[in-house]
Amino acid sequence: MRPIVSVRNLSKCYYVGRPRNNSPTLREAFVGAISSPLAHLRDRRNGAGDPLWVLKDISFDVAPGEVLASSAVTVPANQRF
Repeated sequence: MRPIVSVRNLSKCYYVGRPRNNSPTLREAFVGAISSPLAHLRDRRNGAGDPLWVLKDISFDVAPGEVLASSAVTVPANQRF
């Protein structure tokens, strides 16, 4: 039977330890985007933060009649790493 959902090579990576401003003002966000539109890519190239792969190269199919479930745990900020 042909799958109704097909996912190939799904990956998700977080960079742990990279400093960031969690709540920039609208002005700060706008100025940052205009002055350095590719800064987030440069930060990754320069090794800012350690990579934490939560998903890496996951592939799956979901056939008609099958159920797909997802689960996540939310950890308070004061209990992370």
